[in-house]
Amino acid sequence: MESIFDEEKKVEGLSNKVAELIRRYSEARDENEKLRTELATVKAQNEALGMQLGTLENDLAYRKMSDEDLSKQIDDILAGDNLGEK
Repeated sequence: MESIFDEEKKVEGLSNKVAELIRRYSEARDENEKLRTELATVKAQNEALGMQLGTLENDLAYRKMSDEDLSKQIDDILAGDNLGEK
């Protein structure tokens, strides 16, 4: 038969294990919260970068179109000079 001392040792051992589990749970919960915050920040940064990229793509398309328009205007001017020389 176990003595009260043995019972107290078992209870103390279990209490220590439970305390360790609670500590680890608390650490994991805190780390999870940090990761959620970091994820939200990264998502916001990704969205902002996506918007910037979209703006840059639009600017690039506009500039390409503008270059093509400018080239066409120059060609039209040169073509008009050729017609005037004939």
